[in-house]
Amino acid sequence: MDQDRKKNFSIGDVVDKDEKIVFPVTYVLKIVLDTHILPLFQKEEMERLFLRVKVPYSFLTSRPSSKGNYISYSVRITLTDYEQMKLLYTDLRSLPGIKFAV
Repeated sequence: MDQDRKKNFSIGDVVDKDEKIVFPVTYVLKIVLDTHILPLFQKEEMERLFLRVKVPYSFLTSRPSSKGNYISYSVRITLTDYEQMKLLYTDLRSLPGIKFAV
């Protein structure tokens, strides 16, 4: 995995080290993927990931980029603890066509 890809998934980018998150926490996760993979397959892969890490989720929106190269998904998720958050962001790296998640 290249350094740019690792950088896009740093938990430090999600959580300021001086800031404490109070769990459980619900927020909207934005996931951006390449469009070279069918959107239905991408959504199924995300659903499998959320189920595997036991994260309650609800898809809110999906939107293609202006040039059609990417698609972004907004997903409401609830995380129960830091370890679950860490696992989620680690597993997001395995999604086919993933560009970043915040």
